[in-house]
Amino acid sequence: MGGYVDGRFHLLQARPITGVDFTWDEGVDDWQTLPDDEDALWTFKYSEQYWTGGITPLFYSIRARESHRGIMDMSALAGFRDLLELRTYKYRFGTAYYSVDWDEPFQRYALPRLFRPSGSFNVPEDMQAATHAEPLDVKRWLRMMASINSSPTSSFYGWKKNARKFIFTPEEVAKANGLSETDMRKLSDSALYRYERDLQEQAIKFMESLWVGTHVQNLMIMGGFAQMVARYYKGENALIGQELMSGLPTNLQSQESQEFFRLSELIRHSPVLRQTFDGNQGAAFFTALEDSEEGRAFLERYTVFLTEHGHRGHADRDIYFSRRADDPSIDYEAFRMYLQAENPTPPWELERTVIAKREAAFDEVMAHIGKVRFGKVLQQLFTFLYDEVVDFLVLREDWRHYIDRITFAKRKAFLEVGRRAVERGFLDELDDCFFLSENELFSLIDGGQSDVLVKAKIAGRRKQFDRMNTRMVTPPMLLRGNDPIDDADEVIEGATQMAGIGTSGGVIEGIARVMPSMSMIGDLNPGEILVCNATDPGWAPVFSIIGGLVIETGGMLAHGSCLSREHGIPAVQLVNGMRMIPEGAHIRINGTSGSVEILDEALAAAGSAK
Repeated sequence: MGGYVDGRFHLLQARPITGVDFTWDEGVDDWQTLPDDEDALWTFKYSEQYWTGGITPLFYSIRARESHRGIMDMSALAGFRDLLELRTYKYRFGTAYYSVDWDEPFQRYALPRLFRPSGSFNVPEDMQAATHAEPLDVKRWLRMMASINSSPTSSFYGWKKNARKFIFTPEEVAKANGLSETDMRKLSDSALYRYERDLQEQAIKFMESLWVGTHVQNLMIMGGFAQMVARYYKGENALIGQELMSGLPTNLQSQESQEFFRLSELIRHSPVLRQTFDGNQGAAFFTALEDSEEGRAFLERYTVFLTEHGHRGHADRDIYFSRRADDPSIDYEAFRMYLQAENPTPPWELERTVIAKREAAFDEVMAHIGKVRFGKVLQQLFTFLYDEVVDFLVLREDWRHYIDRITFAKRKAFLEVGRRAVERGFLDELDDCFFLSENELFSLIDGGQSDVLVKAKIAGRRKQFDRMNTRMVTPPMLLRGNDPIDDADEVIEGATQMAGIGTSGGVIEGIARVMPSMSMIGDLNPGEILVCNATDPGWAPVFSIIGGLVIETGGMLAHGSCLSREHGIPAVQLVNGMRMIPEGAHIRINGTSGSVEILDEALAAAGSAK
């Protein structure tokens, strides 16, 4: 209640407002230095492809800041000065929105028309025709290419070399791993802030070459590769595109999967280890291993595995989610997944099979190219593009492994900040820290925030994150300023046949298991079809038992799509799939055509009620 006296408002009484969830999203963008344009156009498509799941305010405030720095540095290197005064990210609805106003002109400036379709997926469909049609400013493009290729970290042959220097150099790996929890506790608040900012700078330096490589060179490589397959391949293999991008050579993701499989097989074939496993649930299993010689030997090998891959195993990429080094029960459940499978095929054998299929697809396309005019020259060009695509896909798996290292180090740093906030009475729970921005959190431990306001922010933002993370809602695809300009929450009522995008070939029928969270994977049975928003490394063990996959986001290069092709199981991307497919329904999915059919019609209506 207030009053107005002598031209001023006076607050007489205040009490909490109920019935409305306030989230103070603008505060999550407190790292921004550029003004917020109320007419700017924003898209959710970017997060749907690359930043899946719920995004906590803390993770957004550091990852978006890092990414914005990288995008601005790339724009400056390219000479696109008019793009330097634009915000590139906005936080709304528990997720990140990406700037169409930056992305659309960048496509026109950086890519010749032939390659723009491969890069313009963030541009709204009603704008794409104009984006693709505008003639290239050749002088501006040549200046960009000259500038990029004069950079030792971003040149055509330098960007991947630079990224691999970080990934495989012990000194850079040590920087990414960060300090131990014991050493962090010795830091003052200001030193802890400087330390976590150093981790952010490490991520920014690592990603410097990747921004240019993925936004310029690789889009032209991918675009040229796709154009050649579409133009010259006249065969009947509808899966030729999928097969050409499957069966990767050994990479850090495959090394992780292979060693985990070997560990699970040790449990399977040892009566002592299996009895210990069956008799001790979750983290208790690892404690009980100390009681036997075989158990201690297993622990020694598992500890080596943790040294290399302890920063992985997470359900999604946000720092909110535990990694296997945080929570041993993650790997206990993963072992249980593997042990459910009877006579599982070792991942290295799956790898050889899919590589052979990829190489056969390459030979098939090459045979078609060889029949056309200038076939020999075109075959050399296609071989070059093919080798670059495969090399990029391997690097993509490896760079994720490295950036996960830095993310885990950040998680530990911010948990230390959260621990101090709880210890000083500023926060009630440790994980409350994830629902404040970086600036808000450090201001809090300095005693500079209202206790009532902090609790209100945390409660509202946590609720919003949970809704997004479990996909109870689908955020609007586009925003104009802060206002939605479409109805993205529409779900077809009672649909029995749905059209998605096939991302791994084949047809399978089975029981649908709708899983908003990786914590539910213990309910999966062999042969069932997993329906989820997206998968990250922690989901990898389920691919040893599931019969098929339906994901909501990510497309052909999504983690789940790639692993489905590696395991030879059908996969489909279906937007809003978790809400359209009823839990427990008998469904059929076609990973070639992208169709999904609910075979129990009586259950179809239940899908729209979620």
